[in-house]
Amino acid sequence: MTPRTPGRSQDAPSDYGERFEILRELGRGGQGVVYLARDRTLGREVALKVFTTVGADSRRVRARFEREVELASRIDHPGLCRVYEGKWDTSAPYVVMRYVDGELLSRRIERQRREGARADTAGERQALLGLFEAAARALHAAHAAGIVHRDVKPGNIMVTPQGRPVVLDFGMALAEESGLADGSRSAHARGTPAYLSPEQLGDGLQLDRRTDVYALGVSLFEALTGRLPFEERNREALYRAILEHPAPSPRRRDPSLPRDLDAVVRMAMDKDPDRRYGTMLELADDLGRLQREEPVRARRPSWIRGLVRHARQRPAATALALLLSLALPMFGSLIGRIVAEIPEVLAWEEARALERAELTLEQGYEALLDGRYAGARQRFRSAQADGASAVETLGGVVLTLMGERRWQAAIDRLGTQPQLVVERPVLEMFRRTAISRRSGVAVAARAPASKPRPDDTADFLLRAVWNLMEGRPRSARDALRSAVFGHAARPRLLLHALLAVAAARVQDAETGRLLADACGKWPARFLAAYAHGVVLASLEGHEDEAIGVLERAVRLNPKSALAVVELEGVLVRKGRIDDATTILAERAAREPERIEWRIRLARLQMAQGSAKLAVATLSGCSTAEAFLGLARARHRLGRASEATAALREAIGSDPHLVSARAELVRVLVDSDDAEAAAREHAGNLRAHAPPEWRLAYGNALLAVGRVDEAVEALAAASAHPTVRAAAIRTLARIAWSQGDSDTALDRAREAIRESPGDVDGWRLLGRFEYQRNDWRGAVDAWERARLLEPGHARTSSDLGRALQLLGLADEARRAFLEASRLSPRDDYLLRYFANFLLSSGASEELVALCNGILAEDADHFLARFNLARAYQRLRRIPDARAAWAGVLEQASDQPWVHVRYGRFLCATGQMEEGIRECRTAVGMDPLDAPGHAALASVLLLAGRKTDARRVAESALALRPKDPGVLVDVGRVLAQTGRPREAIELLQETVRRHPGQPRSWVTLGRILDSEGRRPEAIAAFRGGLRAAPQDLTAHLRLVRLLEAGDLLEEATATWRTMVALHPDVPLHHTGLGSVLLRRGHDAEAVRILANAVEDFPGDRSLHVTLVRALAQAGNRGALDAERRRWSLRSG
Repeated sequence: MTPRTPGRSQDAPSDYGERFEILRELGRGGQGVVYLARDRTLGREVALKVFTTVGADSRRVRARFEREVELASRIDHPGLCRVYEGKWDTSAPYVVMRYVDGELLSRRIERQRREGARADTAGERQALLGLFEAAARALHAAHAAGIVHRDVKPGNIMVTPQGRPVVLDFGMALAEESGLADGSRSAHARGTPAYLSPEQLGDGLQLDRRTDVYALGVSLFEALTGRLPFEERNREALYRAILEHPAPSPRRRDPSLPRDLDAVVRMAMDKDPDRRYGTMLELADDLGRLQREEPVRARRPSWIRGLVRHARQRPAATALALLLSLALPMFGSLIGRIVAEIPEVLAWEEARALERAELTLEQGYEALLDGRYAGARQRFRSAQADGASAVETLGGVVLTLMGERRWQAAIDRLGTQPQLVVERPVLEMFRRTAISRRSGVAVAARAPASKPRPDDTADFLLRAVWNLMEGRPRSARDALRSAVFGHAARPRLLLHALLAVAAARVQDAETGRLLADACGKWPARFLAAYAHGVVLASLEGHEDEAIGVLERAVRLNPKSALAVVELEGVLVRKGRIDDATTILAERAAREPERIEWRIRLARLQMAQGSAKLAVATLSGCSTAEAFLGLARARHRLGRASEATAALREAIGSDPHLVSARAELVRVLVDSDDAEAAAREHAGNLRAHAPPEWRLAYGNALLAVGRVDEAVEALAAASAHPTVRAAAIRTLARIAWSQGDSDTALDRAREAIRESPGDVDGWRLLGRFEYQRNDWRGAVDAWERARLLEPGHARTSSDLGRALQLLGLADEARRAFLEASRLSPRDDYLLRYFANFLLSSGASEELVALCNGILAEDADHFLARFNLARAYQRLRRIPDARAAWAGVLEQASDQPWVHVRYGRFLCATGQMEEGIRECRTAVGMDPLDAPGHAALASVLLLAGRKTDARRVAESALALRPKDPGVLVDVGRVLAQTGRPREAIELLQETVRRHPGQPRSWVTLGRILDSEGRRPEAIAAFRGGLRAAPQDLTAHLRLVRLLEAGDLLEEATATWRTMVALHPDVPLHHTGLGSVLLRRGHDAEAVRILANAVEDFPGDRSLHVTLVRALAQAGNRGALDAERRRWSLRSG
């Protein structure tokens, strides 16, 4: 196909060669046209620049074409328009470039000029400066590659929809190292006249990167004021003005512009290249300083300010010179002007010093909270030199030393200013804390010499920062509230930002929003953007906005980890695990000295089920936290001895790392013969007074089976606000394990009231609700947990389990798939997702899932186990046997594996082999009551009722109080001809454990089978008291009520079920049926007709509706419904 030359027609061609499809024209210039085209080969949209001037001057055009392609191919930067390729053809030469969507800066300026609008507000101006800073950094990348653009102007800067600039059109570019081949003015002056630099108009002057600096300065002038600096009637007058007149001040056009911004623009546009910014990077840095409200390099103090500063530094010499000058009358007016300006200049300098001190102090506290302790100390010293508050600087230094756990150094530093410590209770509190942490013994407060002064802003700030460091955001919020709303004499970003963060941490949305809005006063400061991002991240539905704000915070302060850590958390909650992993991996590679990045990366890998990757990530790290992470990964892999060694390293590095001590207890308890060591270690925890240690001590006692002592320790820990919620949650678990479900639920809800933003409380409540068969309650709790932490795979998996039991298969599948995407190899997820797939008939899907996991990890035990189950369900018995062989090879020492294999053998007709496997399991652990119960069930299947009953009695003897075992034994007794004993056993069970619905339901079923209907009804009612939303109990009860003609109570029960679970069609069908039996035909028709509209695919509902219409005598509707479903008469 012959290429069509676009230059031959003003209309964009519909096609261009075999490769490119022209979509539309983007722009037209003197030598070419730019089209939006689709590259058919690569399947992407590109900008296709076609040169149209290829006639007599084709040699010149070809030279420019080849230079543009060669130069542009050197650079690859997101802020520069990348050239993919170019092809010279005398009929239609073209260049293929990256297509950049957006609006040209020139069009934006023109639109604002027409509308009479400029970047008037601080936020708009900051955004504009950020745009020019990014453009300057992009051009610096081109300069670094040796390329000068020579045609920088708003018309060559595209602003993307995300607000990022991209510099276009390097057609005028030249290689900087080669200079100019042609020294004439015409060669120099190629470009857009209004943006030409003086050296482009002069003769014989070398052009370099400073030429682009000038043009970008002119562009910034125009963007700020809406006008060009030189606006002459013709080109010659314009050239003369550029060459001869000084650069005008932007402030003359717009007096609202800051003086520092004026100085930056004028320095960029200086006529002398030597007095301009030497590089684009210097200009970009000053634009960044303007956004952060820091002093700029371009500021040029007036000679009067210089004289005042000199006078302050050398007062004697200046006084003598002033007296001599006063002797000359001609200097009188000049001296009067100087004297008149002195107070203003001094006030200006004092204000600048205060701003500088506040900014430095703010940066110090930000570095402190970020863990950059060396930088924090340096900032606090600088702030003190600039005249910042002595209390805030001393407190900052002390908190830095405490953050480094240099307790003695903190005590010594406080000792340098004893009077200040006496006057300030917060500093005395720091002293006592440092002594206590150093010695491990609590220190009594020192009696003050006189009544201490009340706390002021500095005291509240220090208390808040310490509470944030210690993980107590609620206390930090309360202190900062007092500072911001009661004591601060002026708005301070440091106080506002920290209060916003603390409020967000405790789900105080109102305070968080209020303070985040207040931080808008400082749009270019890191802490303001960080605080805004944290608040948005805490609000439901604002995660995407939070990601954008936090990304801006990272750009404002690339050194800080605070925004990166918060950004990682939001990405994980949004399910963007790969993005979060990439960020952490890049940080770990860029800052290898900060072990924190590797620790966080390992945690993310652990959450995804990649414990092996986590071990590799942390190998070679030697901090206490790294050892702790390494130990957890090794424990997950079953390498208990290596985990123990890593934990001992962690405790040796930091004896006060309570989480390492608590983890060591768990690992030791999981070891074969380490209970005595665990007890000894639990005793070590007891010696420490801080509440976190008391909580760990209680958990350790619980782990080694000393429940009563654990309850006592946890109750004491719950008196401390910092660990109250965690202690109450553990007490709730203990109550549940003891069968006291009411107390357990009350404590779980109490923990949520104490800390409503703590996801662990909602997860625990969901677990309790699920176990008492209140699946709707479980869904509500787990939905709330997922909102608080959307990226948690196990919460999504739990939610899927509850939705499955509610009959909401599609929603359950979505929840399980989300969990699988977040953590594809997690054992917890796979266990329940496999159950869901098997129960929903998706065994082939389970086979594919398990084989995919095994392809990546051939030793993944649960994947192989569930593969065996799936093959069994598909009746692929040889494949199932092969999978079971692999399962037994991996876990032949696990009794439950033999139980499950035994059931498989029984199901495939190999009864004796199956019973033998179950006996093997019981022999491996003779004290395992569930194993005995499983053997009894298998014997029952084989018809060996006597043996089944004997084994069930053994299980009962082993665990006479375990409600789960009691229920299993009762079922076996009922099926082996001893229903009376089963009933007595279960009646005693429900008397002791009235909150266990499974016991009530089993009792009711046995009573019903024995014809004792009234007692069965009473049992099912007991089950509903234990779990008011238990569908199993409701269904059993309502069937008995209908069978006993207790239709009024049956109707009430069906109504309850419809109210609890309106999304289950069966409930509407049942209610309609019972209403028909009672003769309430009209109401039955109304309920069933509405249900049919909601569930049009449910045939049972339609059949019941036809019955209702027939009984009501509605022939017309009856015939229509029959035709709709092709139902036969009768």
